[in-house]
Amino acid sequence: MNDMIFIADFAGFIHCLDAKTGKVYWVHDTQSSIWGSTLFIDGKIYIGNEDGYLYILKADKQNELIAEIDMGEAIYSSPIVAKVVLFITTQTHLYAISKLEIIASSLFSVERRQNLWEFEL
Repeated sequence: MNDMIFIADFAGFIHCLDAKTGKVYWVHDTQSSIWGSTLFIDGKIYIGNEDGYLYILKADKQNELIAEIDMGEAIYSSPIVAKVVLFITTQTHLYAISKLEIIASSLFSVERRQNLWEFEL
C-alpha cells in the first residue's frame, strides 16, 4: 500500500514501515498478544488480539485508530475476506460480517453490529 507495510508482533504491537527503507512511520500498542497477521482492505488494516479486540486502523503514514471492537473472546487467527465478507474467528465462534456494513459504520460495536451469520465452534 503506497510503499508501506503493516506487520504485527506477538508482543501486541502493530507496525507501519516504509517498504523500501524500513523506516518506522508508527507503532500501535494493542496491549495484548497478537497471533495473526494484518489484513489490508479498502484503505484499512484489520487485526485481532488475544484479549478479544478487533482493531481497524487507517492504512496511512499517520497512526489513526478507526475502531477497537470487543469480540468477547480471544482472536488467535488472521482476519480474512472472501468476496464481500469479512471473516473473524474468535476462540469459540466464526463471524461473517458483510463488507458493506464495515464500510458504512467503521465504529460499530459488538452489540450494534449485524452479522451475516455466526457459527459456534
